[in-house]
Amino acid sequence: MPKYYVQSGTLRAVIHSRSPHRAAMWAIARAMDAVLPDDDVALFEHPRADASFGSLSHAEEAVATTHAHRFVALGSMIELSEIGFDHEDALKFDTFDTFREWHALVDAIDRIACML
Repeated sequence: MPKYYVQSGTLRAVIHSRSPHRAAMWAIARAMDAVLPDDDVALFEHPRADASFGSLSHAEEAVATTHAHRFVALGSMIELSEIGFDHEDALKFDTFDTFREWHALVDAIDRIACML
């Protein structure tokens, strides 16, 4: 599984993810951990329960656990590189667009949970 150096605003993390898009979604989830009510945060405290993110590696789980309650302020772009931080060739995802996708995912999961 590829390793990505993810950075945006105050967030800098190294994670293993199946795709850059999933790594960008992870950045949004980490940032939202600090602002969501506790019952919503539980969804991301146990990421294996969320099949849309796929199974996480031990390294990714360690990073997620370490940073789960730390405030993160994202910048306008989420940058990902397989080489390292601050590389000009990093893939860039618009933070607001990625947030909209993340929100749609959380909303869908919430609707499904209400049906159970």
